[in-house]
Amino acid sequence: MEKNVLKLFGIFALMLTLLAGCGEKDRESESKYNEVLTESEQLPDVREDMDASEREGYIYLGSQLRNGERLQIWGTETEEGGQVYLHRENGERELLMEDVHHYFFEGFKWWVDDENSCFLLSARRIIRPKMDEGLQLAGDISAYEGVVFQCEIEGDGNIIGICQLGGGRFIVLRGDYTRYTFSELDPDSGGLEDIQSFPGEDIGYSIDLVSAEGNQLLVLGENGAWEVNLIDGRAAHRVSFEGTTFKLAVDADDRKKEDFRVLEDGRIELLWSDGTVEFLNLTEIGTDKEIIVFRLHFMDKWLEKRVVEFNQRSKKYRIVIEEKGDSVDLKNFREQTDLEIGAGKGGDIIMDTAANDVCSLMERGAFADLTPFMDASGFHEEDFFPAAFFDFKDDSGIYGVRVVAMPDQFWLKQEVVGERSISNIEEMVDCLLAYEEEAVLWGKPSLLLKLFMRDSESLCGTVDFENGTCDFSGELFEKLLEAAKRYGYDERKKLEYIGGSIEYHSFYNFCDDEYLAENGLIPVGYMADDGGHLGLMSYALSINANSDKKEGAWEFLSFLMGEEAQLEFYVKPEDCIWSIYNYFPMNKNAFEELCQKHEAVVNGGVDYDSWDNYEKLHVRGLTEERAALLREALEDARPHLIHTAPLIEIIIEEAETYFSGDRSIDEVRKMIENRVQLYLNERK
Repeated sequence: MEKNVLKLFGIFALMLTLLAGCGEKDRESESKYNEVLTESEQLPDVREDMDASEREGYIYLGSQLRNGERLQIWGTETEEGGQVYLHRENGERELLMEDVHHYFFEGFKWWVDDENSCFLLSARRIIRPKMDEGLQLAGDISAYEGVVFQCEIEGDGNIIGICQLGGGRFIVLRGDYTRYTFSELDPDSGGLEDIQSFPGEDIGYSIDLVSAEGNQLLVLGENGAWEVNLIDGRAAHRVSFEGTTFKLAVDADDRKKEDFRVLEDGRIELLWSDGTVEFLNLTEIGTDKEIIVFRLHFMDKWLEKRVVEFNQRSKKYRIVIEEKGDSVDLKNFREQTDLEIGAGKGGDIIMDTAANDVCSLMERGAFADLTPFMDASGFHEEDFFPAAFFDFKDDSGIYGVRVVAMPDQFWLKQEVVGERSISNIEEMVDCLLAYEEEAVLWGKPSLLLKLFMRDSESLCGTVDFENGTCDFSGELFEKLLEAAKRYGYDERKKLEYIGGSIEYHSFYNFCDDEYLAENGLIPVGYMADDGGHLGLMSYALSINANSDKKEGAWEFLSFLMGEEAQLEFYVKPEDCIWSIYNYFPMNKNAFEELCQKHEAVVNGGVDYDSWDNYEKLHVRGLTEERAALLREALEDARPHLIHTAPLIEIIIEEAETYFSGDRSIDEVRKMIENRVQLYLNERK
């Protein structure tokens, strides 16, 4: 691979110079930045000091912050009936209610007002019990004895929380991500009067908690803490998480966010159901940490969490994200990446999907060789599945690494394949064209053409990269166009699917070839020149050869490649059915350890419909035999080729005119051949 610095094309010289100047100024302005630093305390476990001799259980019911005091509500189940207690941080315990049916200890969040009156909240219901009468069922679970009121909320959205303003008003917040509504609760009748409603987009679509600060209403969500004006519904940031790498942790079955407040020093005090008190401190960080700019097309959840972890742990470096926004055109975003790197600038770490032509950049020496960094860190190529470095290495070095994997299998129905053997793309397309029934494959015609061609080194015999020539006049290319047009998905037609892709969703519910065969599906794979292989949805990360912070960039990449980060792909047994679109590790040691963790057997296996309703997933335990199948799948899986990607885009762009009926096959052939040849000439 060439070691020359990427040359500028003359036509872009002035543009690149200006871009480089702006980029330098931007980097200088990032010498200081905001980050959310976290600290935590742990409330004492009240169960440790309780006499358990006369009770069946001690059940957590809720936590809250009231006038700055941390409170917990617990219920006891005894032979005489349930009791509800208020626990203070200093260890004091106060009896709130007696004679409470155990039904009310599950499915309700308990909350107390300033007078210690209890309120019970579920997703759609609010109950206020009479504190001195107990709380019992009256025949069934929808009727209660001993209540001041019970009310069912009307309208969209579930109850998020309740708070009490300084003047004694009770405010209930409900919402469903698209719209949030504040209502005033009458504590005597249970009547709810809507006060103000506003769209979720105003505060990032996600609100987790509501609290009161005197007469000021506050909410906490993924973008920070907001003040909400009940008169006009406007929201203003009190503490913003924007511009930081911090992400508010999501609720889990065993740990939920309960309440929060904003302290005088600007920190957020966040109370969790497990007794953790977390302090979120928005802090300006100076030049004590070097900034590592990470330019990427998208941020998945696993990577998002690793960035936060790295920034919290690293004493020397901080990752700053340059992500394509929703309002930014992807093509323009990628072209800008190429231009920045061409100007000798650009991010320190580059995700391959953030660039327009990764192969050209790599050939011109735009990415640093990772080999010496790997040697220094004790990493070896054989420690990872082959896809980790596929297409990003040659005899001179390694220029990128994939840290996650999600293999998927392309299949056709048995009735389409019949007794045929499919070992190359021509046999597959002949099989499709010979099928007499009207049907569809998943995806529009342009996507199908891309699927047919992208994994072939020669683009199905149309391109000779070594000699820089192309020929689209052959019979096979015509067949590919015909098959793509014939089987392209059309939402206007309700046709049977005769083929599609199925993902290896997690260690529990990946669909192996045996399961496909049981359902009449023939595994075909994605056709390379040597036959079908499992595909791999993944991204590669490279270090910019222009970067003067290669050591810091590598520290982050090595963190992602290490076993600790790679073990985060574990799926709990109780979550196996819902673990759709989880990644697999590239690190082989992590994979073997995860295989041991996933041995729990789902008795008998479970079938369920996937979200798109045309494939079924089968949930089974990871036996030794199935672990071997999964290991083989990861060994075989291949990412889609990077050097064919720019040409594929040209081909499907021009082929659209054939699919739409605007041009004949011959006209489209000529257009494609002219543009592809021009691209090949520019690479010489």
